[in-house]
Amino acid sequence: MAAPIQQQIASKQTIKLIVLGNVIKSISCILLLFIAKITNSRLSLTDSSLQAIKMDIFCISGLELLTNFLNKEKVQFKLIDWAKCVILMVASCVFYYVVAVVFGAPFLQHTNETFHLAILLTVTTVLPCCLALGTDIGNWVQVFVLNSYEVGGPLICYITSIMAVLGAWVGAFPIPLDWDRPWQIWPISCVIGNLIGYSGGLLLSSLYLLYRYRLLNKFKLT
Repeated sequence: MAAPIQQQIASKQTIKLIVLGNVIKSISCILLLFIAKITNSRLSLTDSSLQAIKMDIFCISGLELLTNFLNKEKVQFKLIDWAKCVILMVASCVFYYVVAVVFGAPFLQHTNETFHLAILLTVTTVLPCCLALGTDIGNWVQVFVLNSYEVGGPLICYITSIMAVLGAWVGAFPIPLDWDRPWQIWPISCVIGNLIGYSGGLLLSSLYLLYRYRLLNKFKLT
């Protein structure tokens, strides 16, 4: 049996920066759900779903890139690595689109909405993983298959991506019910579930990161 992969620990400064960034992203994500009421506009998921989803995609991807840029211990990317990330994200969009259709999304209707949901899922799952793990398939296998990850960015992306997908999946449950609510129109409830899952994943992973960091540092001192 292969020996377990030893967990690495990010520096204390990096841990603080990751947690702070997660809190900011989580709060921003929740605010996006209420942006119409905050700004007194019609830019809401129920009134203008496509525009609202586009805004969610732009804000979340921007915050992910910004927090990664500020991280001094981030994965170093070459031009070819960025190209691989773009290809991976495009493939992810196609994958999420097909999965949505297989699980009951309208095949010939609301294709634009389904496509934007696929982009949002990619931004909340694949983009953070690309930034934290790079494009080396071995890193992805180590985190998502072997469950062995650095106590830092990889741990965050592991928990957050799973929560984001689960949130979108749970959000699909109310769609076929006969409640006649405006947020039951495809794919509004899935978008809401994805944003809540992503936001909750950021907070949950931050708490677990602090716990693991404290536990592993105590272990090192004894």
